[in-house]
Amino acid sequence: MLEPEELLAPLRQAGPRTPSTVSVPAAIRAGTRRRRVRQLAGTAVVAVVTVLIALLVPALLGGLFRAEPARPVVGFDPLRQAFRVGSAGGFTPVSYETGRDRQRIRLVRADGGPGLATITLSGSGPAPAGEAAPAVHGRRAVWLGDGVAWEWADGAWGLVDGVPDREQAHRVAQSVASGAGTPVRLPFEQPRPVPPEEVLGVISPYGSTGRVTDAVLLVLGRPGATESERILVGTQGDLGRDPVTGQARQAPRWDTELGGRQAAVTGTAVLIAGSGGGPAAVALSGSVGGQRLAELAQAVR
Repeated sequence: MLEPEELLAPLRQAGPRTPSTVSVPAAIRAGTRRRRVRQLAGTAVVAVVTVLIALLVPALLGGLFRAEPARPVVGFDPLRQAFRVGSAGGFTPVSYETGRDRQRIRLVRADGGPGLATITLSGSGPAPAGEAAPAVHGRRAVWLGDGVAWEWADGAWGLVDGVPDREQAHRVAQSVASGAGTPVRLPFEQPRPVPPEEVLGVISPYGSTGRVTDAVLLVLGRPGATESERILVGTQGDLGRDPVTGQARQAPRWDTELGGRQAAVTGTAVLIAGSGGGPAAVALSGSVGGQRLAELAQAVR
């Protein structure tokens, strides 16, 4: 049996038939280059995917959620009349009510007949759904029954209702002009609201017919108050007319006294006669008690 040294001897004596052409340093450099190429390729793929995500995701989301662009909100000064209104369509204005988010004008028939129309101009709101109507002052408009609504400013709509037919309503709308900014004059000292009440607006005479009311009333209440929740406080000369519409009504009965002056008190109104033939102090509301109305009426100077 041969020893291990004898078995390995032939291998030690054998040499390569051809010299090796492999360069170890060159192989290392080539491997390094391939690794760098793979890294750069991977980085490029990530960059391309990121760009695609940035471009495609907004487009996909835009297809799922199509929100209307935000519209500017128009606000009003409650102590200024923002609009001018003329007589048109057989109607003429009788009173003007200011407000922070809307302004309102009441109109009566110019011939003295029965009927009352209203112009309401909102600061902002969605476009009403209705049949397309002829433009008003070059702006889009829609019919709402016999009335007409029009976009008097971007995202802000006006409405004429209470008019017998569409042609008259459209003529009334055409008589409305924005940008007046007319200050409201109060012929009395302002009663102090009780928080969270605040001054929401002022109702005052507007127009030139014999049926125009002579009442000037502060509108008090909480923001967002309904018509029945509001309180009207101010002065009125002709108590035989409605203070808002100018329509004839029964004069009050002076059946009591408040602060040494004649007064008429009902569940929804307190009136205190003026001194020396002056206007009466008025407090009206269907949502507060008689004591609160009496306090407000007595506070009018």
